Amino acid sequence: PTIIAIMNESMTDFSRVGGMSFTPDNLPFIHSLEASGQIVWGTAYSSVYGGNTCNSEYEFLTGNTMAFLPSGSKPYQQYIDSPHSGLPDILKSYGYHCTAIHPGNRTAWQRIDAYPHLGFDEFVDAEIFDVKRSFEHRLTSDRSCYEQLIYEYERWNEVDGSPLFLFNVTIQNHGGYDTGLVPEADAVHLESDAVNDAEVDEFLACIKRSEADLRWLIDELNARNEPTVVVFFGDHQPGFADWLFGRT
Repeated sequence: PTIIAIMNESMTDFSRVGGMSFTPDNLPFIHSLEASGQIVWGTAYSSVYGGNTCNSEYEFLTGNTMAFLPSGSKPYQQYIDSPHSGLPDILKSYGYHCTAIHPGNRTAWQRIDAYPHLGFDEFVDAEIFDVKRSFEHRLTSDRSCYEQLIYEYERWNEVDGSPLFLFNVTIQNHGGYDTGLVPEADAVHLESDAVNDAEVDEFLACIKRSEADLRWLIDELNARNEPTVVVFFGDHQPGFADWLFGRT
């Protein structure tokens, strides 16, 4: 099958934290998938909080934990300087073509150097997107990322047809969350007597927009009716909500 792995910027289901609730539910599609029994889902534990996305990438792609590296390490910048075993390398042994997509600068976290060592054949960054980028929350939208995924999916099937692994790191929900740029129609409010924070509400609304884009991608893939595996997870929680540490 085609394998699509999406690490979504700051994607967090706050309804799992301390029984919080929102008006409206900001993840209705994901929650409906969970309830359907048709997907495998669970809790992803991240070694970072509010940033250092590259370390979540490293853990996912290699299966190695940051627990065995010195505090403050950035493996992409410090340790990935030669061929490194991991998911792309394993999949290539099965004949997969491996493409990484990130709508930012290719030099960020030294991805341009690390990705080839990890086994990626191609790296598509913001400068070489084939689709026209749209913007949400001042940054390249998840929808644009997913349109690029579909572009790569169709292009590769036309030129080669061998199995394809697409790894997409999104950026739309990157902090901060005090822009006031989320349309009122997408507003989400945390129902809490203890917390009344515009940043929290903006973050929840951004996640709602991301989920709508994920639904678009799933619909597009279903329409093609080809064997496809989609893995979707967040890199870390947002960095603004210190009050989360007091919740269980």
